[in-house]
Amino acid sequence: MKLSKSMQNHLGKIELNPKQLAQLNSMQQELVVNKQPANLLTKKIALSLVATMVLIITITFFAMQKSMPQEYWIAQIADEVAKNHLTPKPLEVVSNQILDVQNYFTKLDFLPISSQIFNQQLSKKLTGGRYCSIEGSRAAQLRFVEDKYNHTTLFQTNYTGEFSDKLKLHDNSTPITTYARGVEITIWQEKGLLMVTAKNKKQLP
Repeated sequence: MKLSKSMQNHLGKIELNPKQLAQLNSMQQELVVNKQPANLLTKKIALSLVATMVLIITITFFAMQKSMPQEYWIAQIADEVAKNHLTPKPLEVVSNQILDVQNYFTKLDFLPISSQIFNQQLSKKLTGGRYCSIEGSRAAQLRFVEDKYNHTTLFQTNYTGEFSDKLKLHDNSTPITTYARGVEITIWQEKGLLMVTAKNKKQLP
C-alpha cells in the first residue's frame, strides 16, 4: 500500500525507546566479551535491529491508519474507484437481470443487492458485473448504462470491519458526493454494505 507523505514524514521521525536502546547496548557489550567471531555477532545485532524497526514501523502504520480522518479514506476510495471506472476490465458475467449477477458472485461473504438509493437516481440498465476490490477488500463491480454516452459503475463491499473503523456512515444516510480524476463519486452505506458509484457524463456530439 502506498504511504501518504504525512505517514512517510512521521515514520522518518521514529526513534528507539529507552528499553530498545538498552537492548542494543546489551548486544554491543556481548560483542566485546563473547568469543564468537565479531562479524557473526555484528550480523546478529544488525538482524535484530532490522526486526525491531520493522515491528515498530508496522505498529505505527496501523495505529496511524486508525487515526486518519474520514476525509482521508473517502479520498483514497474515490481515487481507486475512479481509476477502475475509467479503465474498465472485461465483464465476467453479462446479464441485465440482478438475480443472474447475484448468482455469479459466490466468492463473496455478502450478497450484492439491488440498491434502493441507487435505483432512485436515474433510469439505468444493468449490463453485468465482475469481481474487484476496494482498499484490499473483495468487492462486486456492477455496470450500468443510461445511453451510449453515459455509464455508471456501482461498487459493493462489506462495510462491517474493514470500513466501519474508517468511515462513519449510517445505514441509508445521505450519500457523500466527491470527485476524483474528473469522475463523480458517491459513497453511502446500505444494508450493511459500502456502496460506491462512479459516474462520468460525456457530452453529446
